[in-house]
Amino acid sequence: MKRAITFCLLLVFVLVTLLAGCVAPTSSPEAKEKVLRIATGKDDYTNSWGGKAVFCSEGLVMFDANMKIKPLLAESWKAEDEKIYTFQLRKVIKFHDGTPFNAQAVKYAFETYLKKSAIRDGIEAIETPDDYTVKFILKKPNPLFLSNLAVYEEILSPAAVKKALEEGVSEELIPQRVFVGTGPFKFSKWTKGQEVVFVKNEDYWQGEVKLDRIVLKIIPDPHTRVISLEAGEVDLIGNDPFSLILPQEVLRLQNNPEIRLYHRAAATTYGLEWFSFNTERGPFNDLQVRKAVKHAVNVREIVKAIFGNGEPVAKGPFPESSKFASPDLRSPEYNPDLAKRLLAQAGWSDTDNDGIVERNGKPFKITLGIGTRVPAWNIIAEMMQAQLKKVGIALEIETYEDQALREKWKKGEFDLIAQTSIGSPHDDPQWHFETYYSTHGGFGYPPVIRDEELDKYIGELKMAAGEERIRKYHAIQKRIEELVPGVYLFHEPMFAAAAKKLKNFEISPPVPWHRYQVLWKVDIEE
Repeated sequence: MKRAITFCLLLVFVLVTLLAGCVAPTSSPEAKEKVLRIATGKDDYTNSWGGKAVFCSEGLVMFDANMKIKPLLAESWKAEDEKIYTFQLRKVIKFHDGTPFNAQAVKYAFETYLKKSAIRDGIEAIETPDDYTVKFILKKPNPLFLSNLAVYEEILSPAAVKKALEEGVSEELIPQRVFVGTGPFKFSKWTKGQEVVFVKNEDYWQGEVKLDRIVLKIIPDPHTRVISLEAGEVDLIGNDPFSLILPQEVLRLQNNPEIRLYHRAAATTYGLEWFSFNTERGPFNDLQVRKAVKHAVNVREIVKAIFGNGEPVAKGPFPESSKFASPDLRSPEYNPDLAKRLLAQAGWSDTDNDGIVERNGKPFKITLGIGTRVPAWNIIAEMMQAQLKKVGIALEIETYEDQALREKWKKGEFDLIAQTSIGSPHDDPQWHFETYYSTHGGFGYPPVIRDEELDKYIGELKMAAGEERIRKYHAIQKRIEELVPGVYLFHEPMFAAAAKKLKNFEISPPVPWHRYQVLWKVDIEE
């Protein structure tokens, strides 16, 4: 009997063991970590307010994909005469360090690390009637106040800021040293020249963050970035100002079945490619000569060489989609015969038959300074060189690092200079005109032309709103067209390329500082 019982127990043990090997384990293995690898071209971009901050911190409002301002940390606002702005803040939001986001945090930001910002200069007072209400009282009406808030101002944890100040960090450097915000990702580490790492915010107020980590890889060469994407070493390129995809690479990426290409037409003056004349000295202090060069450059041929037939020629400083674009502007007319006649009227003729026109015995030889950030300028410059030669102008191309090129501009040491517009980074182009055309602005750079009428119109923008503002912009465009201080070529479109495993990715609005704000929605499906 004992032997029978022992046998039965042994049989049960064997059966249980066998069945255990056939049944799936009750506890699943850990899910694979979701890591998004982004290639960018410039390390100081990732170590700045505009780099790490866009992953980690947020402002009161933001631009959506259509460049419309929408609430972010503020849930609503009201404006009185564009001079008093009252924001109702969202509740139950916490900074990465667990401290609460509230009205006091907003006020503290503008009293410390934002107090020297351009937007702070226009604020008379900031009031906090309660924990979730902030009122900005401006010194004078400012139609750009909300746009400026959407572009520049992020709110950081007061506790983290105070700690940094106690450790000796200056207020001006706080945005470059403190990244404790309310955003979907937390700063983890920075390996200089190699990568920046962010980890998900488990308690993000807008919802679940799908990605576990973001690794921002520093790859300066644009061709190498494309190769890295094709090889599966990175997952996303082109979505920030320092990882632009070269036009000649676009077709190649379009034909890759493992990659999805995203395109967004230009919507602001940011990324406008053009060249300006040195109107402070000869030969381009002569309007007739500037007009001659304008008609000698075949802009349509240049744009086609860079983009094929897919991108339009710039008619002016605004893309045609802009509400501020004048309907009266026309594409530049390529007319080399007219260019020759204009040169002759200005006293330039080829008296020695060497193919180069001269005046008073001096040949028409000029330089074009270009930078290195936008590779398309190599193509543009060589085509301009050939086109200008047809009307008797000898063009020498000079290439500089971007900072050296800006110094040339600042000192007026150029004939023609390549311009990639640094403004406006939001939907209103006032900054563009203050930077390039106003004798009262320019951020240390001389205006491309000095003109009292133009100055008057630009100055009036500060108070103009609505339809009056649009009329001012139309007047500015008409005056610029008359003065010909430069030649507009094209508004740089935006291309981003991503591995197809990325889900819910949308190419960001053309606001250079904020192109990664919506990555919390992105998922990876292998």
